Amino acid sequence: MRRPGRLGSSTIVVGGGQVMRANLKMNAGGYTDRETRISVRYPAVVIEMDGCELPVEIIDVSREGFGLVSNCKLDPGQEIWLSVSNSNLAPLRAMIQWTRGNEAGGVFLDPAAL
Repeated sequence: MRRPGRLGSSTIVVGGGQVMRANLKMNAGGYTDRETRISVRYPAVVIEMDGCELPVEIIDVSREGFGLVSNCKLDPGQEIWLSVSNSNLAPLRAMIQWTRGNEAGGVFLDPAAL
């Protein structure tokens, strides 16, 4: 069941009454497909636009996006920098697309070489 949310997001009630907030793209046939994701476990840091750093764990990646687990609140539509801990990768500019409990998913806003 979808309900209108704020900032162009939607609130979706999923199994067991759990709420998932999402910033979703739609096409004529429904939601757009996403790239195949690869399961990973990378410690990382979300850097919010005000400079606040939040520890997270990246749990999956694709060419266009990622999933993560965080103990901090993230919002759909929120622009962030995602920095993989203990790597030589520069922080990646991204946007949170959905949240559900302590999980979130996002898209890279610039091409990412993973």
